[in-house]
Amino acid sequence: MYLCNLNGKTMKNLAGNNEADKFIREELYLAGVPTQPLDSDGEVPYTIIGKVGNWTFKRYWYYWVVRVKQADDGLPISVAQKLFDQPYPIDSEYDNLGEIVRTMGGAGNQSPEDNGGTIPYPEFPKEFTSKDIVEATKFFKDFKDNWKGEHFIDCYHIDDQIGLNEFVKFIKENQ
Repeated sequence: MYLCNLNGKTMKNLAGNNEADKFIREELYLAGVPTQPLDSDGEVPYTIIGKVGNWTFKRYWYYWVVRVKQADDGLPISVAQKLFDQPYPIDSEYDNLGEIVRTMGGAGNQSPEDNGGTIPYPEFPKEFTSKDIVEATKFFKDFKDNWKGEHFIDCYHIDDQIGLNEFVKFIKENQ
């Protein structure tokens, strides 16, 4: 019997569960995600995370948070929209993957196009100090207002094993 929930419902709540690694290891294995050692920085006491390309998989209470460090390592909005629109692969209460593979962690089935995504901000041109707050605010606002490039989805919250499996398959095919 599987430790994790494979029936299209949310995953087991692992907050405070001292055996979290056992569940995490299985969920990542079923999704085809290699593990790496890393101690927890949250309420789930884990010692392993997953990694596929630039995507890092960390287990939270009853869902996965999957993100990249830099926005442009994420999925361009147009590609992310294809993931969102993909039909949920089994007969269930869900219509599309976007209901379980949540764009930027948002609830309410918000599409990547509606969310707008993130742009790849540059480094601040000098070492930032609290005295530079006005200059920094203007620098980043000007950059954002003049950005003409692609927007990216750089974070997802994933609520079930099927969504995790489908997300991994999608990013492996679209990297």
